[in-house]
Amino acid sequence: YEVQDERPTPMWPLELSASEQGWSSIGPAFTFMHGGRFKLCYRGDASNPCTCAAFTCRCYTGREACASLGRPHGSCNLFDVARDAHDPSTLLFADLMVYGVSSSCTSDECLAKERWDCHFGMRGEDQGACRIDFTMETGRLGWALHPAGVSSMTWSAAFLADTLFEGVATGTYPTSCGASLQPSWRLDAGSHGVTRELLPEARGVVDVPPVRSDVVGPFTVLLCYCPGITSDPSAGACSQMADYVQPFGRLYYWMVNICDYDATLECPRPYLRVVPQQKFMLQIACPAGGACAPGTDNRVKILTATGAHLDQSNWGGGNACRINAVESGSAIWPLESYSMNLDGGGRTDFKVWGVQLLRLAARVGQMFDVCYCNGECAEMANWIQVGRVRTINMFSFASKTHGGSDGSEITTIEFVNKPGSITLFGGVHSEPGEPAVSPYDANMYSGQALLNVVPMDKATWGGGSLEERLEGNGYLELQSALDSECQQEVYTSAIDGLSTEAEARRRIAQVAYDFRVVSHYLAFAGRERDQTVTASR
Repeated sequence: YEVQDERPTPMWPLELSASEQGWSSIGPAFTFMHGGRFKLCYRGDASNPCTCAAFTCRCYTGREACASLGRPHGSCNLFDVARDAHDPSTLLFADLMVYGVSSSCTSDECLAKERWDCHFGMRGEDQGACRIDFTMETGRLGWALHPAGVSSMTWSAAFLADTLFEGVATGTYPTSCGASLQPSWRLDAGSHGVTRELLPEARGVVDVPPVRSDVVGPFTVLLCYCPGITSDPSAGACSQMADYVQPFGRLYYWMVNICDYDATLECPRPYLRVVPQQKFMLQIACPAGGACAPGTDNRVKILTATGAHLDQSNWGGGNACRINAVESGSAIWPLESYSMNLDGGGRTDFKVWGVQLLRLAARVGQMFDVCYCNGECAEMANWIQVGRVRTINMFSFASKTHGGSDGSEITTIEFVNKPGSITLFGGVHSEPGEPAVSPYDANMYSGQALLNVVPMDKATWGGGSLEERLEGNGYLELQSALDSECQQEVYTSAIDGLSTEAEARRRIAQVAYDFRVVSHYLAFAGRERDQTVTASR
């Protein structure tokens, strides 16, 4: 047999020709799924016996002896011993180099189904590192690149939505690489175009373009590789979409949604931020094409985001979700035993934690990583990061307290010695078409809460006013110092009606006893919403 194609490439057919005693045939084409270096093993005599000695072999057809075949053609084994029809193969004395991407997977067509998991938030916020890396130092373990000169990658159109029956996928619709390739608009290619050079070592890293800010849901694309094919000689290698013939994985783009309690669990109006200390429904939106497994073995884990792990890809060893085995203490579930023990349901279009609701014991402007596992979650390698959650940077106040027992309204406190109320306002939602995002975009209020007011310019706790002690500090230091003051729960006579804890409890804010009931308003005016406070100085 002779290899006709001088440069075999994954996903391109490779034809072999044979000739013997004046006849010839073209065997069926076959396809390499992985790039790399191969050796061919074959039986040149089919089912007929052969005798090998010295540098020649004699194969018998049953009619006559064949012509002697030299060892360079691969008919003889390495040990110059006789073999018969039961010998499995003979080594072809040549290497076959196939240009393309390879991984450690071994099943049929597995490379095209390998996972690459990235995430993004609403309005394109909080996009994690989405990096394709084939370098020795930081590359994905078990993967390699075998280019032929020019080497480049791109991505396909987005998969169509899965067909669902009772929330579980019954059909998936992958797109393809090659002649029909149309890169998805969801990735913002910018001025660099839709292809990225990808070469070993120094240039073996590609940062996938960011997700556009107008993308509103999760999606999946195929990663497509061109190892140096030239379908149009006048344009050069890897210049046409048809040159990108090898799919080397599904790139899943995940989203996390923040929602008020919803009995359907579908989260029709997600928010950008979370109000600290307030319960919310957490939904993980699953990309199409098998990102989420059916069943209830899945788990979620919330981690406090730290600078050391903010830019680590999911397939890298430094990703926080694969390092931290314990959930952050800031993630508060109704029972401590629920931490990393609650599943998000069996659907494959989303997983949701909407019965036992989560809250975050956090300050404003804090960020958390959301980690997800499809199953076998005791194995750290099965965890991936699917998004981030941020707390609001500032609270919104209502202009008046609504819904007093007698129908009256109390205006929000504004002037010294004039009674008023303090009411927080939530549930602000930025519509997708709006050009600007509201800084108050966050979930509504539920349950109950206490209020304390700390006068920054007059208080003298700890030696000097808060204003003096905080002057010159950065934002994080300022917020941390303010949190520390509030946690002391020291009340001041500067606010009549909030000078003691007992007075604060008479002005408790309560939406309802049922945590599933939510409201735009959290009024610190007592259960009857008729209590006022007064700034005396």
